[in-house]
Amino acid sequence: MVAGVFGNFFLCELFWNREDKSGNIYKQELNVSNLIKLKRGYMEPTYSKQLEELLNEDLQNIIDREKISFDEIVEPFGDSLILLGAGQLGRKVLNVLRSAGINPLAFADNNQNLWGTTIDDLKVLSPVDAAKEFGNKAAFVVTIWSLGYSFSDVQQQLKMLGCKKVVPCLPLLWKYHEHLLPHFCLDLPHLTFQYPKEIRQTFSLWADEKSRECFIAFLRWRLFLDFNNLPKPIDFYPRDIFELDASYGFVDCGAYDGDTIIDFINRQGDTFREIIAVEPDPVNHKKLKDTVSKLDNNIRKRITLVHAAISDKKGKISFNACGSMASSITSGGNMNIDCITLDDILNPLLMYYVKIDVEGAELSALAGAKRIIKKGKSIWAFTMEHKYDDIWRIPLFIKSISNDYNFYLRSHGFEGIDLTCYAIPNTKINLKK
Repeated sequence: MVAGVFGNFFLCELFWNREDKSGNIYKQELNVSNLIKLKRGYMEPTYSKQLEELLNEDLQNIIDREKISFDEIVEPFGDSLILLGAGQLGRKVLNVLRSAGINPLAFADNNQNLWGTTIDDLKVLSPVDAAKEFGNKAAFVVTIWSLGYSFSDVQQQLKMLGCKKVVPCLPLLWKYHEHLLPHFCLDLPHLTFQYPKEIRQTFSLWADEKSRECFIAFLRWRLFLDFNNLPKPIDFYPRDIFELDASYGFVDCGAYDGDTIIDFINRQGDTFREIIAVEPDPVNHKKLKDTVSKLDNNIRKRITLVHAAISDKKGKISFNACGSMASSITSGGNMNIDCITLDDILNPLLMYYVKIDVEGAELSALAGAKRIIKKGKSIWAFTMEHKYDDIWRIPLFIKSISNDYNFYLRSHGFEGIDLTCYAIPNTKINLKK
């Protein structure tokens, strides 16, 4: 058993469904203490204190947890595993397990088009059939980490079908990290402890309690698999921190098929100056063009489409084009594409709302926008789901360029997907009390 209060409380009590006396006592004492303090008008621990508790855990304790958590949480089923999710992550996990001499019993998947088929020589069952056959015989490992899915929802689905053991895949990724990590923002927990200074600096940047709460929740989830305290996703373009008027242009970096443009128009109507949509993937750019062509002329005439990637310099860059949201700048890509900088295409005298979701190249995109950032006129929104350290590197990068911004953190998806940092000029804050 992994030692330590946090290890016992989060991993054991919440997810292993084991009776752990010290963990239960800790939870009861914390709740009673909070009730007393609420009556006195305050509650501890503060977010600052919670951060220090997270960062001060014993390093060896963390490394031990990485090594043994998966074996612990799948007990008593051992190597009898069902992989819930036959997508890219599930197939990758399957190959790694087989290389380790472990043969999962089946895939289960909610996509009915896959039921009765085989993927990589492993049968695919419906969740209902998988639960009937293996609910009492195997641990169900949720190998899904994608837009629209949450472990908690899938766990509830399988529990209602009678599955006895449903576990997240993250401890499995820890165990086989040489082959499975990093996976977007997911990586080994002990890596967090290499950056205590940067994490504390970033914590000090958040301008409201929601941001601090969100920041702590995601750190705790990465370290202890605490799904229960992750914030619920909210809609993009949060009105509690900023409003846009007709003087703003919208710059969509990573416009994909135009989905975020539609969201923006649904929010703003025709109250905007212009839209600049940047998408490098040829297939996605065609989808984007088709989406824009269906808009009213009054909207369409103010939209400029840019077929290029955003980076820190102008030129050519290697790109992996796959016609999906996963297309990205990468070495050894399947094509070379044009890349430009935001400083090249934006007017520093105008105001923009700039959304940057470019599959891990966010820092490069911001490095090519230093002139615009320094002007302190525009609102910035950048996703932080693609790399493990984005959650502190990106806000600190903006801060290193200009002191004229307030920073907010909001979650627009489940489990780190579409986790977004907003950098808003000091003069543009619309924070509601």
